[in-house]
Amino acid sequence: MPTHSPTVDVNKVIWITSLSEEEYSVTRRIHDDLLPYLLSQGIIFEELEPQSGAELLQQLDDLAVDATNGVRPIIHIDTHGNEQGLGIKATNEMVPWEAIVDRFKKINIATENNLCVISLACFGFHVIEPISITDTTPFYIVAGSQQKVYEDYIESVTVDFYKYMFDNNDIVGAYNKFLAGQLRVLHCEKLVHRALAGYIRAGTMGEGAAERIEGLLARLARDTPPGKIFNAEEARRLLEEEIRPDQGLLERRVQQFLIGRKPQFDIDEVIEHAKTMPDPYADRKRARPNPLDHI
Repeated sequence: MPTHSPTVDVNKVIWITSLSEEEYSVTRRIHDDLLPYLLSQGIIFEELEPQSGAELLQQLDDLAVDATNGVRPIIHIDTHGNEQGLGIKATNEMVPWEAIVDRFKKINIATENNLCVISLACFGFHVIEPISITDTTPFYIVAGSQQKVYEDYIESVTVDFYKYMFDNNDIVGAYNKFLAGQLRVLHCEKLVHRALAGYIRAGTMGEGAAERIEGLLARLARDTPPGKIFNAEEARRLLEEEIRPDQGLLERRVQQFLIGRKPQFDIDEVIEHAKTMPDPYADRKRARPNPLDHI
């Protein structure tokens, strides 16, 4: 699996907050340390405090427009959340994750797969649940939690994360060093890498490949017109060649999902990863997965 630290351009920190005055005291202390640093680095800082769910979604729509004009944001979510969505304090409403992800996707497309997100809302990792690699990734990299996030943790890592990211121009390293301890980090290239490896292991190797070929052979034999000889040996050879993964498979999958961004790995790396994965058909008592579910 790729371990590189690709370049991501960030020229603006968008801080979305919706907290009580007492809770905001932690945010204020973070800003006291963070804002002078960002100013010294020439990074624009903008704080958004939506007063309703509709206002939050409009602010994200506006950011997508800004992104078409060169804004390359990292979005920092500093609110409450649950499994259903993101909390707005003023109206006591939850904005569904699906609606937020839809806006993130528009921003990410406008930035050509450059959007970075930190969700310090509780259960913020639920933001990834609507994602499918047959669609378009709504962010380049995201960190979020599947459970409650505590204020002392937020205060202890946030400033160091930003300083490391900008000082070293290494956003993946910053996520892994400061956020991966209590937050889950999802990197879109790793997601497509894992999904492709799963497809290759289940559909082009071992028993999965054998059963797939046998099924295709049976279909070809059944569809052979009367009076025409079906050459099973030649058909098997052609099918084995056809299902063999190649660079074209990778390129077809990443073109849409990664919005044209070239991944830092090739099909050979994915195949080597697939070889290390267990055979999903090894236990015949288990329900057999559909290889196409991975891809």
